[in-house]
Amino acid sequence: MASRIVVKIGGSLLNDESRQQAIVKQISDLMMDENQVIVVHGGGKHLTSLLNRLDVPSQFHEGLRITSAETMDAALMTLAGMVNKKLVATFVAAGRRAIGLCGGDGGAIRAEKLKHREVDYGFVGTVSMIHTDLIDLLLRNEYLPVIACVAMGPDHRYYNINADQMAAACAIALHADQLVFLTDVDGVLNKKRTVIAKIDPKKVNHLVSQKVVSGGMLPKLQACLTALDGGVSDINILNGSVEDCLKRLIARGEPLGTTIRAEV
Repeated sequence: MASRIVVKIGGSLLNDESRQQAIVKQISDLMMDENQVIVVHGGGKHLTSLLNRLDVPSQFHEGLRITSAETMDAALMTLAGMVNKKLVATFVAAGRRAIGLCGGDGGAIRAEKLKHREVDYGFVGTVSMIHTDLIDLLLRNEYLPVIACVAMGPDHRYYNINADQMAAACAIALHADQLVFLTDVDGVLNKKRTVIAKIDPKKVNHLVSQKVVSGGMLPKLQACLTALDGGVSDINILNGSVEDCLKRLIARGEPLGTTIRAEV
């Protein structure tokens, strides 16, 4: 049965051309089975590389990048520019009619500034609204939306959105049947550094409170909880480097990585 699937591709997977091409081929194969796929991508390592060349320091707090105006300009260049357009080119080479977007295009994805009691994140935002008309139009006409994680705020300035949170917001707004996070680790790890096959919100909160998870996995799990609250019932975190991971997970139903559901 055909499904609507949001796939978030972690930025680290985009550093390796062969891994990127393997993921693109699997997504293309999913579309051949009449599934509708929406791709959301990161690009943090590309952004850090550019900032290093510009001699701009990178600062993080709880897995999120503190984004000055200068860093935001670099993010727009990198994420909505180079990373997005190179990924689109790879999909087109695989025979897919990919369309590169960011949240500002058509005003499709709106943001508001992320507020934190202790830290001013600068131009970091959270998704406040998604107008689905443009993305639905593309899907109905068999285009593949490839979405970079920047969006426009009420001040009409761009904000850096965590790609995991962007993927969760898209999955909710577009009523996705499945949300898949492709990353460079095998899933959510316990204290013994082995993969936890299934977790629910209670277990997620326990892992966070006990500081078993940290860094980039924190916003990823927070995004999973947001997606669950928004009605997305099937969420997976898995290693995008594993051979045929998407085909094995979605087409064959093979358990891979970590599954997050309301009840397990």
